[in-house]
Amino acid sequence: MDTRKGFVLLVHALIGWALCAATMGIGMAALSLQNALIVHAVGAPIYFTLVSLSYFKRFNYTTPLQTALFFTGVVITVDFFVVALLINRSLEMFASLLGTWIPFALIFASTYLTGLLVVKQPKKSAVSFKRLALSFSPMANCRPSGQRRVTSIIGYPYMALRHLSTIANWDLWGSSVQSVSSDVLKAASRLLAVSFKLSANS
Repeated sequence: MDTRKGFVLLVHALIGWALCAATMGIGMAALSLQNALIVHAVGAPIYFTLVSLSYFKRFNYTTPLQTALFFTGVVITVDFFVVALLINRSLEMFASLLGTWIPFALIFASTYLTGLLVVKQPKKSAVSFKRLALSFSPMANCRPSGQRRVTSIIGYPYMALRHLSTIANWDLWGSSVQSVSSDVLKAASRLLAVSFKLSANS
């Protein structure tokens, strides 16, 4: 990892830590110590979920595990040298599960899970949807490559919905219901086509 990527990663980690520190400072001024620790423990994973979302969507230089380890390591390091040694002049805070170790664990978990959801889930969903669409078009492999691309974007969703409508026995309903269901199928296929195009472009 080059210097720029490391700096971006460090800035995100410090933003998350600063939000936690501000929450703890305001909480201790307005609440009892116990309540301030609870608010801090609840806020820490929320802050780092938002920070992780920003990092993984805009940069994504590291894996979810690497990012979670780095963010947690930065928080522990800053808490040790700045909060414990410089401000409190005591390591007593590290004896509190609610004050340190539970927030550390939640920061790691929230960062790691956010990374998994942002990085991996969209790709799997796109592949699964494409495979589902392919299963409803046995003639797709017989078409030229250019036509297969058009079919994969527009034709598959409509064929899938038509197939599902047959399974649901929609063709046994009255003509007026069939007309409405046909309009719904066409509208749904258009929406699916647009979403497929957007996912392909992204």
